[in-house]
Amino acid sequence: MIICDSHVHSKYSFDGECSVRELCKSAEEKGITSVTITDHCEVECLHTDKTEYGDMMKNIPLSFEASKQASQEFKGKIKVYTGVEMGQPLSNPALRDEILGKSHTDFILASLHSLEGMEDFYYLKYTPENIKDYLEKYFSQLMDISCWDGFDSLAHLTYPVRYMYAQMGEMPDLTPYSEKIDEIFLNLIKNKKALEINVGGCRSAVKAPQPDFELVNRYKALGGKYLTFGSDAHKVDALGAYMEKAREIALKAGFDCYYVYKNHEPIPVKL
Repeated sequence: MIICDSHVHSKYSFDGECSVRELCKSAEEKGITSVTITDHCEVECLHTDKTEYGDMMKNIPLSFEASKQASQEFKGKIKVYTGVEMGQPLSNPALRDEILGKSHTDFILASLHSLEGMEDFYYLKYTPENIKDYLEKYFSQLMDISCWDGFDSLAHLTYPVRYMYAQMGEMPDLTPYSEKIDEIFLNLIKNKKALEINVGGCRSAVKAPQPDFELVNRYKALGGKYLTFGSDAHKVDALGAYMEKAREIALKAGFDCYYVYKNHEPIPVKL
């Protein structure tokens, strides 16, 4: 399998462990074709250094520069693309655009890690009652994000599910949100945006990629064309891992390729 990992975090993410160079060296050793460095930019926390996310106005430009340097250092060995994961990208458009204006990028992931005024879904405590409210709000806000024209791929569609499952011991029923999910897919399709298959879920209690086959299959049935694959690696051992799981889902849903982005243009990769 040709592995292009389009969701990778370095030490410039608050929860990353490795330098960009270490990640690229590992990718070369593993035979990975390309990596896209997508360090965390939690938009609502920009210009703050008193949160767990650190000084992102400083760290994201450093991430951009490190990926560009690695692109030159590893030229002819692996391709290294400059990206960023914009969490909650609609929460502060002015600061979002300010930081994106600091450097040319190849690829932008859009994600939703937390609801307005709340902590990351990772930290919340779940009950059968509040899960329904959280998911209703989550998919509503994701609908809004899917209309934003400033990203390339929508990351880990069912992100909260991995933590809900870990606490509750069962998978939440997503049927009540099927219309919202369809609307998200239709927005992606209309705007020629990609859907990410994130295999980071394989390392969680869910032990499966996110979204799952049923949702990827629905995206395809509605006319979806563009997929990206991401390990969501925060250290070298996760880099490129479980990509075969993403490939299996994509093939089963009827896709014959996935995509990597250079200068925000999709490049097909045969499955």
